[in-house]
Amino acid sequence: SQIYGFAYQALKRRMAAIGIEIPPPEELMPGRVDFGGLAERRVLAEEAIADFAPDIVHDHTVSGPSFASARRCPTVLTVQTSKRCVDHHGDRSTRRLRQSPEDRDGEQLTLASRGIPPAPPPAPDLVISANPLTETWRNIGFARQNRTVFLSILGISWFWLYGALFLAQIPAFGKNVLGGSEAVVTLLLAVFTVGIGAGSLLCERLSARHVELGLVPFGSIGLTLFGLDFALAAMALPPVSEVHGISVLLGQAGIWRILADLLLLGLFGGFFIVPLYALVQLRSEPEHRARIIANNNILNAFFMVIGAGAAAPMLGAGLSIPMLFAIAAVCNACVAIYIYGLVPEFLLRFIAWMLINTFYRLKKRGVEHIPLEGAALVVCNHVSFVDPVILMAVSPRPIRFVMDHRIFRTPVISFIFRHTRAIPIAPAKEDAAM
Repeated sequence: SQIYGFAYQALKRRMAAIGIEIPPPEELMPGRVDFGGLAERRVLAEEAIADFAPDIVHDHTVSGPSFASARRCPTVLTVQTSKRCVDHHGDRSTRRLRQSPEDRDGEQLTLASRGIPPAPPPAPDLVISANPLTETWRNIGFARQNRTVFLSILGISWFWLYGALFLAQIPAFGKNVLGGSEAVVTLLLAVFTVGIGAGSLLCERLSARHVELGLVPFGSIGLTLFGLDFALAAMALPPVSEVHGISVLLGQAGIWRILADLLLLGLFGGFFIVPLYALVQLRSEPEHRARIIANNNILNAFFMVIGAGAAAPMLGAGLSIPMLFAIAAVCNACVAIYIYGLVPEFLLRFIAWMLINTFYRLKKRGVEHIPLEGAALVVCNHVSFVDPVILMAVSPRPIRFVMDHRIFRTPVISFIFRHTRAIPIAPAKEDAAM
């Protein structure tokens, strides 16, 4: 049989089941094996088994350490023993050692751990500087090597600033603006949290299991509109005269509008943040990915501190909380326009995603053959002028299209072709250079 979890306590339970009492480990092997830590050396493990039960183990081989479980004991080894065990009277029997529920759980955890895919270190020769400032600046440099990744990190950091500003003011908002008790504040936080979770789940469904950047502008539009409506709804409420419970406040029509705005803020926040996180991981170099994510966390915290530092003097100067929310929503629109101007891919994917999902129902086959990086040539059977938009919407990465120079210069939509970096071509008799 296979016995997992061969640390002292597990062994003690097993021996007690067949009538054998073993002394404490320090009396058996003083200074040899510390059973409060990891005993990962094969020789020590074999000696421990032999010292613990010399008459029980007929034949054993130690193939561990295979798995470290923090649930039951620090050291878990995989031990092969013979099927011959000792009964209560010391005679050899073919019965297996009885297992407790905890032992069976340990076996299941060990077997499940074998399904974990290997994760070799992408940069085994990495040397980290002991100076946190220089190391942080170097990690920022890795992120800046890819413009789209770095701007995505800035977008994520802005979301944390925007969201933290709302969350930090929710307690004061619930008490001073809504006139609610602590239960009302809890309700507001719960509604916002449910919105974030629902938005994240819907994002996976709407993106059809690939990174859909078109949802990012969609999310930023919702964050702006519902942030503004949240502020306007709060401004329309009557002044607070006394503290009310949840049941009293829910009887007011204006509260339902505020709860709906807060739920939709979280919902569109999920649309905004999930594709950006996925994009950062997808387009980062494997050997730099972990450090780029660490840099993202540093910038997130930095932006949240900036948000708190900007809100404090404005509130101290007499600005109301609803007006602060309105200013944040306007700033969100400005930041979104700025980022989409620098990275048109977000906006173009949004336009393509909206058009295609509004007017068509697509069946996609073979999209997985488009590589995530490197050169690729897509050759299509061109049947309509909608083809480029469809390809743009379903491809997991940007596509540069080759098109007739006359179409490329079409008024109004020519800016889309320029920002998608389309390649105009012409017959030699019309433009030999092109």
